[in-house]
Amino acid sequence: NVRQLVDESSATLDIVLEPLPLDRPHVLTNKFDSSACADYKRVAGKIQEFVTKIREGTLSVQADGWIREICYSKDRLKIERLSGDLLRMERCYINLAIVEEPRRKAGYAEEGSEQDAAPRTSHFSLAARLKVETPEKNIQVELSSLFDPRKDSNGQMIQPRRILIRGSAGVGKTTLCKKMVHDFIHCGTWKGLFDRVLWVPLRRLKVWSAALYNLEELFSHEYFAQHETRTLAKELRRAVESGRTLFILDGLDEISQLLDDNNQKSDFLQHLLNQSSVIITTRPHVSLPVRVRPPDLELETIGFYPNQVKDYLGATFTNPNSDKVEEVQSYLEAHELIQGLVRIPIQLDALCYTWESFGDRPKPQTMTAMYKAIEESLWEKDIVRMERRTPGQIRYARRPEIIKLIKDEAHILECLAFMGMYNDIIDFQPEHRDAICVQLNSAETDLFLDGILGRLSFLRTSDSSLKDHDRNYHFLHLTFQEYFAARYFVRQWKVKQPLNSLQLSDGNCNNIEPATFIQEHKYDPRYDVFWRFVAGLLDADGDALDFFETIENEPRDLLGPTHQRLIMHCLSEAEQKKPSFTDLRAKLENKLEQWLLFECDFTGGSRLAGEMECPEQVLVNALEQASEDARPILLESLSRRIAVPSRVIDVACPWLSDCISSRLCIAILRILTHQQRGLADTVLQGIAARLEDKDWDVRGAAIEALRGRADLPEKVLEGIAARLEDKDQDVRRAAIMALQGRADLPDKVLEGIAARLEHKDGHVRQAAIETLISQAALSLDDLSSYAKPLYKALLQKSFEQHLYWYDSGNSFIGVNLGHISLSSRQYHEKGVVNLLVEKGAIAVANDGIQQPQVHLVGEN
Repeated sequence: NVRQLVDESSATLDIVLEPLPLDRPHVLTNKFDSSACADYKRVAGKIQEFVTKIREGTLSVQADGWIREICYSKDRLKIERLSGDLLRMERCYINLAIVEEPRRKAGYAEEGSEQDAAPRTSHFSLAARLKVETPEKNIQVELSSLFDPRKDSNGQMIQPRRILIRGSAGVGKTTLCKKMVHDFIHCGTWKGLFDRVLWVPLRRLKVWSAALYNLEELFSHEYFAQHETRTLAKELRRAVESGRTLFILDGLDEISQLLDDNNQKSDFLQHLLNQSSVIITTRPHVSLPVRVRPPDLELETIGFYPNQVKDYLGATFTNPNSDKVEEVQSYLEAHELIQGLVRIPIQLDALCYTWESFGDRPKPQTMTAMYKAIEESLWEKDIVRMERRTPGQIRYARRPEIIKLIKDEAHILECLAFMGMYNDIIDFQPEHRDAICVQLNSAETDLFLDGILGRLSFLRTSDSSLKDHDRNYHFLHLTFQEYFAARYFVRQWKVKQPLNSLQLSDGNCNNIEPATFIQEHKYDPRYDVFWRFVAGLLDADGDALDFFETIENEPRDLLGPTHQRLIMHCLSEAEQKKPSFTDLRAKLENKLEQWLLFECDFTGGSRLAGEMECPEQVLVNALEQASEDARPILLESLSRRIAVPSRVIDVACPWLSDCISSRLCIAILRILTHQQRGLADTVLQGIAARLEDKDWDVRGAAIEALRGRADLPEKVLEGIAARLEDKDQDVRRAAIMALQGRADLPDKVLEGIAARLEHKDGHVRQAAIETLISQAALSLDDLSSYAKPLYKALLQKSFEQHLYWYDSGNSFIGVNLGHISLSSRQYHEKGVVNLLVEKGAIAVANDGIQQPQVHLVGEN
């Protein structure tokens, strides 16, 4: 009888969940005739499957790998410019600043990211409205340090884990998300804190539908829709529950309506927003729901810093034989308002894209003219993309020909922009477009709205993976929406037709006359940039007169300053020289001039004068008519500006020579401090005369005004060097900084500085040595008379910082990581040691060591 020796389980490992059934005796389970044996193939295949899984790693490793390779591929993370070229990730400058509560605590400066400067811009300025001022250094936040410990608003140290980042359209929120993912994967950012980063564009969840709403379903939908099983989604959910996962939830504003619902999807979205480690991005107007935990840190995206604008230009115009970087830089320096605009990333990209088209033509002088040029360049691009003309044909097209080719598309953009502004909407959802379509069809436009929007360079979609009719669209930046809305207004104004005031909330449409619209909305701050564009567009066609007269009509601001500010902003966009308009302009500027003087007398300040749009002629006339008390007030207001008009400087500088008011002197010197262009010799002499002023504040301001200027006359440099002996510490410090690193210091000035090494006042000696060790090179021939005090001062300084004097062929003084070259014709043969011995600075002791030992000679 055949007896069973072992049962089935004795030949099966417990860890094998699905064992292979082999129809063969037990003793032959690991013995096969050849590789062609069917059982061998089954066993070998299973072993290969084990090996493959081992090599792939755990399921969580596989999930992370899939997301990294498939979801965060190079193509998914690319940043595309308007030209179609890709932007290298290291050129993506995303600047963040802490939002203080209230925001007025934050000081803003226009100089550069490295300075802790006082507020420099009016909160009415375009730069403040667009949030492109440079914040104080203490509230700037580097991307890599987001999760570093910091003090909260109560002064308590916290370790931020929940971060809210606000930013308007066009400032780079989605670019920021891509950069965070890129830097985590490729640069190791936050690797010590998190094992994975999960980027979830929240807008995609609007159309997401599931039987159950939980993390596993989300991961399956968002990351593993193309994967063959749900195993990785389940494993990723387990990994997330164990911690060390950072969620990046992009676009809270796009799902804010869903959060108000009372259903399972809304509950899950709130659960997602309540993750312990999360970065949430949103536009400025959206608040976190009540049931969502508040953030540990709230930030806002801000524009490029001035040095980043320069770097961006260098990375764009790369031809070494071209001087385009210098061209653009000079242009921006001469146009303060546009200089602020291009600190918005998309605006700078648009300017760079358009710059080539200017050629030898005059460059735009106003914001409106700049946007018209950008509009034309982007229409040319779109005409080619829509295959209406070839690149060769469009190169020779004139503006009227371009307008004819895109007439219907332009009409759509203008209506869309105006209806959006009227309804305070910047993100056009499908339901908005349904209502707008009715109005467009009545205007006999034969284009399909959803079919055309995705093909225009002026618009962006939140998610291009969605079908056309499910997408949301927004303009490149709010200012582009305001520009096209203004074009719609101007078109209706010129043909004397009413404006289509469609209410997108209920579909009601009550047409309104343009003049009535001006009366109702001229003081509405939402329309500030809109009215600027309207003035500029009408002025370009020679039709601005009626518009300005309508603004002047009743009803008028009973207080006054807001009306004057509106006039200023609109006048800054008007260039026409027609006699009829210049007469009105003169009257408007005369009124504004009287308001400047009244403000000085009434408030003791002048915010109107500090506006960059304040006309130059108004400032000149106001200064000439101002009282002795009002003049410094006006000039102090101008010190907040990046640049002061040259005619204002011409008026103010002569007052330096006979000025008896310290306040007026300081005000003049401070506006000169910010003038980057060269100053006339007479002006420099006037500043230098104030180096001897009895008021130490005036002396310090004079030094600051001279600091950093090239080609200063020797007499002026001697005057600055004389301030090293000033009794006031701040003045001495200002003198040191003004002389630091100047390669043009004459020998006589250097000798004068060295002579102060023997001054009886230790503060003066300290100022002298600090000035000398800040130079790039020194001549021992010129300083030989002061070799002993120089050596002593350097020796004393070397106990405080890394400083040494090296002499072996080439002699130099090492200062930290830099060095000062020492040259000498007279002592080239003798050597520096012999010079120091000769001058009584050191004594040499020969004690058998190869190098002579030097010792400081004792004091008498």
